[in-house]
Amino acid sequence: MADYQHVVVGKSIDPSLLQKALNRRRAQSAATSSPLSTQYLLDYTVPFLPLQLGGTAFRHVQIAVLKVSNDEFLRGYYDICMGTSQNHIYPCHAGCILNMISGRETDETGDIALSDIDGIWALALKSGLGNKPLSLQ
Repeated sequence: MADYQHVVVGKSIDPSLLQKALNRRRAQSAATSSPLSTQYLLDYTVPFLPLQLGGTAFRHVQIAVLKVSNDEFLRGYYDICMGTSQNHIYPCHAGCILNMISGRETDETGDIALSDIDGIWALALKSGLGNKPLSLQ
């Protein structure tokens, strides 16, 4: 992980293992005068638990969140127990709501029916859901 500038993760990471990997890479960087590569840890784990790693220059960024821009569809804090900001919702929870309003009898987890993706995303966009804008600066 420490050899890449952008790292995408989808499972909770033990902070001590990540710290160990970064320390090892930092030591290699110092010995070879090459800079530490990792700058962003893009995390789509639900729920998002920010990693606190002292002495590192990378940013831990939450990417598994949809932004709600339509006040007529949803309002307020949807995943308050999961720590999202107001007008943001986790995709799995949004999937439950979209399944309900579209009358789908399948659930939002498990196997992915690729033939359904475009229709569900179109419904999500029509309902005011969209990807949360990311700032990697």
